[in-house]
Amino acid sequence: MKSTATSVPNTRPVFNLFPKPSEVKLSNKFFKTSYPLVVSHRHIESLGRDSYELLISEREIVIKSSSKSGAYYGMKTLEQLVSLIKVEQKEERDEPSPGECLLLEGVIKDSPTLMTRGVMIDISRDKVPTLSELLNIVELLSNLKLNHLELYMEHTFEYVGHEEVWAKASPLSIMEIDILKQACEDNFIDLVCNQNTFGHMERWLIHKHYRELGIEKELVISPFGMLRPPTTIDPANEKSIVLIGDILEQITSAIDSKEVNIGFDEPFELPNKRSGEWLDWLTKVTALSSLKDKEIIVWGDMLAGHPKLLDGLPEQVKVAEWGYEANSPFQDRNRSFQERGIPFINSPGTSSWLSISGRTKNSFENTKSATKNAIEFNGEGILTTDWGDFGHLQWWSISLPGIIAAAQFSWAGEKVLDSYSYDDLLNDTGIFAIGETGVRDLALGKAIGKLGEISNMVPFQFPNLSTITLHLYFPQLPLGYGLTTGATIENFQSIVEFLGEIKSEIASAKDSIEKDELLATEKLMHLVSKDAIFRLEGNGFINSVPEDKRATLKTECQDIIELHKSLWLRRNREGGLNDSLAWLENLKSAYDSGEPNKEWAGPLKLC
Repeated sequence: MKSTATSVPNTRPVFNLFPKPSEVKLSNKFFKTSYPLVVSHRHIESLGRDSYELLISEREIVIKSSSKSGAYYGMKTLEQLVSLIKVEQKEERDEPSPGECLLLEGVIKDSPTLMTRGVMIDISRDKVPTLSELLNIVELLSNLKLNHLELYMEHTFEYVGHEEVWAKASPLSIMEIDILKQACEDNFIDLVCNQNTFGHMERWLIHKHYRELGIEKELVISPFGMLRPPTTIDPANEKSIVLIGDILEQITSAIDSKEVNIGFDEPFELPNKRSGEWLDWLTKVTALSSLKDKEIIVWGDMLAGHPKLLDGLPEQVKVAEWGYEANSPFQDRNRSFQERGIPFINSPGTSSWLSISGRTKNSFENTKSATKNAIEFNGEGILTTDWGDFGHLQWWSISLPGIIAAAQFSWAGEKVLDSYSYDDLLNDTGIFAIGETGVRDLALGKAIGKLGEISNMVPFQFPNLSTITLHLYFPQLPLGYGLTTGATIENFQSIVEFLGEIKSEIASAKDSIEKDELLATEKLMHLVSKDAIFRLEGNGFINSVPEDKRATLKTECQDIIELHKSLWLRRNREGGLNDSLAWLENLKSAYDSGEPNKEWAGPLKLC
């Protein structure tokens, strides 16, 4: 290897390697070497899976590992170190010549705390990312040393014989999944099949051909009190297993992972007196030939509500214990799994959905708690979720801090649980947000963090959503009543002022799609806040807002609709866009008439 020593600084430099390695011992001795780097690999059987030791000297660079994944992660750390040194040298010394780079002598030893370090992305409500965007996500997860990816599906795969279900969704094809699978394999990421098979089946049950399979056949009352299409397949209907068997056979043939997430969460229409049928249905589904020799993942909410079901779980079932608040009860539920010998992973969330601007601090604490308890009770890992409820109106940038926190905590574990701060997270978000390792845009990270603070600027809070956005999703709801009791004009005036500061912060960031997404987020939150002020100047209902002020809101809403269209298509397919826009169009209609649709519960209708 060609290398030459260079000047020695007086102090040893400190580089923010991410996720934090177990041991870093770097000298203060820089040396120039050829690039691409020449690296030797040595097999050391005693090192665990994904673990590595990186030895750097002028004479040679060696990565020790017992597995290909360990060698891969060692190379990722080495490349990250090169990038970080390059960033520093741009500020303090001349750049290396083409074909060369600077390195530091030293040793880095590393191993992950949790073996499953996963992310689940909702591609059914309503964003289906383009193939190129999915490949970008794989690259990001790889840089973060995450190794498990699930794409949550209800209807967004080209199921043969079920074309009417996915016709308008721009679904993934088998060819696209093959490309994605190969990219995941190349980056040591398990692409895990995820297809709901019990609740959240509304995309199927709205069609006449499938409606007989639902527990309910007509509109039902949603948790928000509005009428909406039924969501839950009937486990007692003999035809139900035929449909589920068909779609699982097709999707598991396309995504042939050893694990399969079959959902089983929130079967809203299943009466309490029939709760035992949850376990009967699970036993029937797991017995399907397509799931033979598979490890089955199910969500933990029904088990939390009906703990007696735990004792009857099939042997191959693993529980994904989800909870999306900082104080979610992971400890008690994890202890119950450990006592029964039930394998589990914990599922925190990005806290982006139903918020527009995020709930970043909540996501940070939620992820820390999920990781801590997974470690304490011998869980296999964590699976951070990024949902898209009610039109997926939040942008990808808002989800990034939760994903980055998941990477840091699940890899570094005890080394960072008490020392890694919220400010550290925002700093790392500014580094990773635009997808280039070593590129810093701290303004972007700070802006995302500030947007995530808006939800806490009001005294009225409710789990799993930002209450200040409820009148966006459901304009017929009055402000100052129910979940928004206690809302004041001053609350939202403070938010408007804060948004002005955030807009200036965003303006100083580098040009990127992330910057555009944050500006769009600020614009929509500004509309929501002005709407709230105008409502609270009246009686809380939209019809108490004077016509001239509603006209102003309508014009701003139309601008946001056009912006939403253009930004959507930069990362996502056209399918689902109309359903997403329907939430904004409904808001605009309320501004236009002053009389919102009292029956509005979303764009889905019975066909």
